Amino acid sequence: MHAIGFGPRFAVNRGGAHTVFDFSGGVLPPGAALARASVATCYDASGAIVSVAADGARFDHDPVTGALRGLLIEPAATNTLARSTDWSDGYWLKTGLSASAGVLIETVASGGHAVRQTIGDTGFTAGQAVSLSAIASERGGSAKRYLLLVIGAAPSFSASTFAIFDLAHGVVTASGNCTAAAYPAGGGAWLCVASATPVASAAGQQIALRLNASATAIVGYGGDGTSGLNVSHIQIEAGAVATSRIVTGAGAGSRAADVLTLDWRSRGVGDGTIAVRYGFDDGSSQDATLVVVGGTASVPATLARRWLTHVQKL
Repeated sequence: MHAIGFGPRFAVNRGGAHTVFDFSGGVLPPGAALARASVATCYDASGAIVSVAADGARFDHDPVTGALRGLLIEPAATNTLARSTDWSDGYWLKTGLSASAGVLIETVASGGHAVRQTIGDTGFTAGQAVSLSAIASERGGSAKRYLLLVIGAAPSFSASTFAIFDLAHGVVTASGNCTAAAYPAGGGAWLCVASATPVASAAGQQIALRLNASATAIVGYGGDGTSGLNVSHIQIEAGAVATSRIVTGAGAGSRAADVLTLDWRSRGVGDGTIAVRYGFDDGSSQDATLVVVGGTASVPATLARRWLTHVQKL
């Protein structure tokens, strides 16, 4: 299995047009069915995060341009943080902050300005990568504040594991013991992600999200009582990438895997192993094989990209 460049859509089509399942129009084509045992989220054309009912196909949009990306296909995931969109809840331990849904404002206290939450009952697992992410933006009238995501420290990690983000430009200005990046999330906001792999299993570990006055180091400072950041949809999950937002209530929340089933018999394709090409939103593609049994085959939820525009028999 490998990814290759892909030119004009369907340029290679040895099997004919009838052996292409096209998802670029925002609807499931004939012969395609999707199942998912839970609610899930995606971006609509206005750039808003919306919930899609169980078994509903998610046609995701670019949060900045509103352009249709394609059919969103993801594996199962769990967000172990409770109250992922409401900092005011008691699940969040607050230091030097006043907090409400989606807003963090520093108090006049000196020191750290942070919210923290313990990672479930089991904590981190050695060797299992985790990703901490949140959607954040600067606030008008605020003094310059940076977003600081802290995944953890010893004993789960060999050193303090953190990333600092400049939300004016969506850049990582400093990091320690992790990989980090920011992606446009619409409305001037950024999806900020920090990923790392624990070296030891440990329960009782806490993640933290802080307001920071420095772009290069974790610092304490005297707050002014009015400055802060807009921050919402925080999430920690297994894996080295951040997936679609899993909104939680009083406890962890999970998203079931998307199961896309294609009826190849309806396209004149018999049972057996076939070569296919998956096309993605960015024009790239991935060649693979599928095993057709009883006329159908399921698309894996672990493709090279999550936004599927077509599946073509080679």
